[in-house]
Amino acid sequence: VYGFSASDKLLLGAVATLVGGCARIPYTLGIAAFGGRNWTTFSAFVLLIPTAGTIVLLANPGLPLWPFIVCAALTGLGGGNYAASLGNVNAFYPQRLKGAALAINAGVGNLGVAVIQLVGLLVLATAGHEAPYWVCAVYLVFLTVVGIAAALFMDDVHHGTELNTMRSILFERDTYVISLLYICTFGSWIGFACAFGQVMQINFPSAGRNRNWSASSAISPENLDARRKRNDRAGDRRQTIVFHRGRREDHAPPPHQWPSRHRP
Repeated sequence: VYGFSASDKLLLGAVATLVGGCARIPYTLGIAAFGGRNWTTFSAFVLLIPTAGTIVLLANPGLPLWPFIVCAALTGLGGGNYAASLGNVNAFYPQRLKGAALAINAGVGNLGVAVIQLVGLLVLATAGHEAPYWVCAVYLVFLTVVGIAAALFMDDVHHGTELNTMRSILFERDTYVISLLYICTFGSWIGFACAFGQVMQINFPSAGRNRNWSASSAISPENLDARRKRNDRAGDRRQTIVFHRGRREDHAPPPHQWPSRHRP
């Protein structure tokens, strides 16, 4: 309908993800400077702009790619909300409860990926694939409710995070080690989850559309709190090694696809 190639569609997802990653640092500083209630209200309402813009774009097929890229970049601002929420939750709990609180917050946030995908599919099944803008119309309602709820029920807490504090961690070696681990775990998972549906349609067109897009997004958050408890007992280093070894085996090709000299 819109005349976009598979690479164009993957580009739109990549642009949104890139902006979301870059927005995390300013969003973390924003929630520290302006408070959790004020920043959450702002960040929810600002997403109304790309959502409304996407409705206009989807309702007018034949437009060029660049306005879709602009909208994708603006929707990427939502990625900063995740980091901001972690910083906000962190300020409300003592040290002994931070792990559990952050795990629950991260799990609910990641579960939202699956919920949004499922809601989108439900709307498409109801309204028809020729009217995809109704998906964004539903999201407009969600964003408005969240923004109003944040303004009415959240509290502002002074976090004390300053730019100089964040600058100081750039000189710590552990910062880059943890960042690399984060890319290998959450970064790769959320990337696979978001791109999986498009990759399935490209490689298996006869398998049908929009099937099980959100399975991994829905399952993974439920394990976060359990993993946190296991890490507390067994140690983060040991659990990280076990996890990455399992990821490597999951992504390894089956034996029949190995080069002949390596086949058993």
